[in-house]
Amino acid sequence: MGHEVNEFDINKFAAEYLDKNINKIFDFGLKILKGAKNSVKLKLRKSYKKYISNITSKYA
Repeated sequence: MGHEVNEFDINKFAAEYLDKNINKIFDFGLKILKGAKNSVKLKLRKSYKKYISNITSKYA
């Protein structure tokens, strides 16, 4: 009877959401990557120190 039903357009919603929040999403991703990078660096540093210690005690 003259009532229009507006269909929900998921693509439009997603595009608008990304447009409004792209900087926040990008910053969040960078924080995660920086945290992972620092964690890997710390593990490598500890492993290397342990390796050097073992080599030194074995061959000293």
